[in-house]
Amino acid sequence: MGVEDIPSDISGLSSLKVLYLNSNNFTSIAASLARLSNLQYLGVCNCRELESLPVVLKRKTSDWKHNWSYFLAINSYRLAENMSAITLLKTHIKAFANSRKRFDAVIPGNEIPEWFSQQRGGSVIEIPLPLNIQNDSQCIGVAFCCIFGDDDGSEIKVIGGPTYIHSRYSGQSSSNGSVFQVKNSRMVDSSFLNFCGRRIKKDHLFLRYFSPLSLKDKCEAKDLSLEMSFQSSPKRYPSVKVKKCGVRIMYEKDLEEIKELQCHTIQSSPNLEHIHHHSTENDGSAGSTSLVKRKRDIDVETEEEGPHLKGFKTF
Repeated sequence: MGVEDIPSDISGLSSLKVLYLNSNNFTSIAASLARLSNLQYLGVCNCRELESLPVVLKRKTSDWKHNWSYFLAINSYRLAENMSAITLLKTHIKAFANSRKRFDAVIPGNEIPEWFSQQRGGSVIEIPLPLNIQNDSQCIGVAFCCIFGDDDGSEIKVIGGPTYIHSRYSGQSSSNGSVFQVKNSRMVDSSFLNFCGRRIKKDHLFLRYFSPLSLKDKCEAKDLSLEMSFQSSPKRYPSVKVKKCGVRIMYEKDLEEIKELQCHTIQSSPNLEHIHHHSTENDGSAGSTSLVKRKRDIDVETEEEGPHLKGFKTF
């Protein structure tokens, strides 16, 4: 399907929440889709010709209780060449205007961007939170990122897991005068993405952003830290392999920066065309022009609340 095959009046579907445009051969998407003010999920996976993308997920105008947004571009390599992960993140956060609590995105990439000021190997990262962060009007949230490895799609795997705000305080025993430390943890989020057996050809970046709406009521104590695990999931699903992760506390100035820090994603190379060609030959869904696919691409679930956004059809 080409971009001209997308119905021109689709932008009038103001209540549309889920839009799958996977496995199509368009190079761009009409900017008019930005009128879908309540869109929660946009999928452009396996769109190997896609080169540019308008900011479709914008400020949410309804009171729908699941106040999250998702963007997936699995195996869409040319888009990753033309749009850095940081640009993708910043443009959407600015467009949200603090109307969405969380934003998840998946895009091809093989290095954590330097913009993420704190990084470490493995799948868990924890950072201290500034004092009185809940009262800092310049703070606009926290962004996480991780690299996860290629997967053959032979079984269902997930990415994501619990995020906690920890508070620590010390006390003194009244009996013997000894000093003790207490750690209290409050859960911010426990959601994960279920790839439903989708084959992931190369390394990808998973981005997760929490707005102040997610954090504010959990930052009332002192001596706080924020921890996220990217590879912790319900017992029924294994996790994809997470190689490295990073985090950055975001401020208004981050959205005002004109010059982006260089983002090391997949770059043009002699092997890139081979990647596109090889992926097409080995993925039965590639090049499909069907508007409806039989198998949903991804589920979004939480460990406590059960599944959300289940049973999607691919547009």
